[in-house]
Amino acid sequence: SARQHIIFVLTLIAAFFMRPAAPAIILPMAAIFYLPRLFDWVANHQYYWAIGLGSILAFLMAYAAIMQINLNGGLQYKQLNYSSRLVGIGNIIHDRPETYLEYTGTYWSAAKILIWRFLNFFRFWVDAWSPSHIAINAIFFTVVWAGIILGEIFIDRKKVRGTNANRLRVICMAGIAGIALFHTMILIDYGWRYRYPALGLMVLWALINANWFLEQRRRKSTNARA
Repeated sequence: SARQHIIFVLTLIAAFFMRPAAPAIILPMAAIFYLPRLFDWVANHQYYWAIGLGSILAFLMAYAAIMQINLNGGLQYKQLNYSSRLVGIGNIIHDRPETYLEYTGTYWSAAKILIWRFLNFFRFWVDAWSPSHIAINAIFFTVVWAGIILGEIFIDRKKVRGTNANRLRVICMAGIAGIALFHTMILIDYGWRYRYPALGLMVLWALINANWFLEQRRRKSTNARA
């Protein structure tokens, strides 16, 4: 209700002045209150992909603005200094200079670095890796992305809307995006070890989508024979 929202917003405003732990309190509180209300709406929305990608892009652009202000001395918030220094040197993958981009001192340069870092979270090769390492990674990610993409393109959304499997799929998507965004904000480590939790969610998402795709193909084949 409107009353609940007003009380909650006033609580967040009060929490904002509780230093130094305000962000650590406000973000979980907001997530606990609003995410369940948004979840089913997003999961069953016709344009959920646009909503998701738009939210990711908006977050990265906003964070780029914070990094740019901090780099220019406008904030000097010590918790942001390390992250902003990494943006200042064009860091993409930590301790892999060959992946770095040039930071030119502009907001758009900072935004480009963060967007490219987010995309590189899903990268499965670097030149320094052995051919066998790259081949194994390529096979794994090809199979996983094939399962995801086949389901996203070909499933009948009306039939899966409102199902528990659809909700689980959106949880996987949100979890993957959240992990990728977190490491985009902080750093992506030299060996991509910190993305392992996201890999499990990607496999689960691929299995859900592949199962839907195969089940839909089976039904079509059965109907055609009938």
